[in-house]
Amino acid sequence: MFPKILIVAVIGMLSCIRMTGQLNSWHLIKAASEGQIEKVRTLLERGTPINKKNRRGITALIAASAQGHVRTVTLLLDQGANLEIKDKEGTAALGHAAMVGHNQVVIILIENGANINNQDQKLGMTPLMWAALNGQNHTVKTLISNGAQVNLQSNNGAFALMFSALAGHTNTTVSLLINEAAVNKKDYSGRTALMGAAMRGHIETVQGLLKFAADINIKSNNGKTALNWALEMGQMKVVKLLQKNGAKE
Repeated sequence: MFPKILIVAVIGMLSCIRMTGQLNSWHLIKAASEGQIEKVRTLLERGTPINKKNRRGITALIAASAQGHVRTVTLLLDQGANLEIKDKEGTAALGHAAMVGHNQVVIILIENGANINNQDQKLGMTPLMWAALNGQNHTVKTLISNGAQVNLQSNNGAFALMFSALAGHTNTTVSLLINEAAVNKKDYSGRTALMGAAMRGHIETVQGLLKFAADINIKSNNGKTALNWALEMGQMKVVKLLQKNGAKE
């Protein structure tokens, strides 16, 4: 039988080791987020687990990707970081990089095998949807040129073109349309990108969609057209534009 004092000492030592490991992992994630590449390298050399998550499910690679630290991302990948680990929202490193337009990081992650059409668990968003929502046009083009599916739908049926149109990102909307986004595609409520742009008053985006032959009189599940949505939201400039282009109440 081991003496009680020895058992207590061993338990204390193990707790100390565990706490030290957790602290080192926290430091690794923080250093990666700040792009402190030499500190990241040192912590990894000391044996800090590279794929450890914090309470939000963020790993060092996700943290570095979200902040656009190219050299740190490259180091982490070279040291075996898992690029498909997801945070608590279900978003992997590529999604984090895409949503803020860190295009060089996006390219590196894709070249290392990131799942370009991965949909997060909470909303069903893909990296392309995040980039489109935030108007990251350059990243949208990069993702599409590397095989991103333009017409995938999120959990509520929305899609990259819808997100771009709702946010009024005209250049991104046009890029998606040039790359075969379905102009009259509907979400699960029957709304199109034209309806989304119209209700938000994004007149230039509405014009862009009309140039790509958006159906001006198509109806959502509740029987409303883009004109109805614009009228309801008081977007009178859009109302006039739609009427000029043949919209009917």
